[in-house]
Amino acid sequence: MFSAVLAAVAGVSVALFTTGGTEREFRWELGLAAACVTFIVTLLMFLLLIITARPNPDYLGRGTGIRRSFGSRPGATDDDDGGDGDGDGDGDDGGEPRGSGRPGPR
Repeated sequence: MFSAVLAAVAGVSVALFTTGGTEREFRWELGLAAACVTFIVTLLMFLLLIITARPNPDYLGRGTGIRRSFGSRPGATDDDDGGDGDGDGDGDDGGEPRGSGRPGPR
């Protein structure tokens, strides 16, 4: 409803102001175009506000073996992977410590 009211106000305003006086013909086509554009833009703005205001579901923040906490310490407990730092649930940290020169198992 709010989009329709804004579109009507914009359409009438544009049609009146573009006519330019009483001696000229009423510019209804410009008013109709302005009303359509205003209606569509207002609807899109409201839809974007609704989408951005809605919170994400809880399951999107939980991991399934993918490390979502970049830069955490090896062996530290993460919320994402169920207990240990490497996501396999066995309690070890996944190999050599950082900076040892040898990569851990993949």
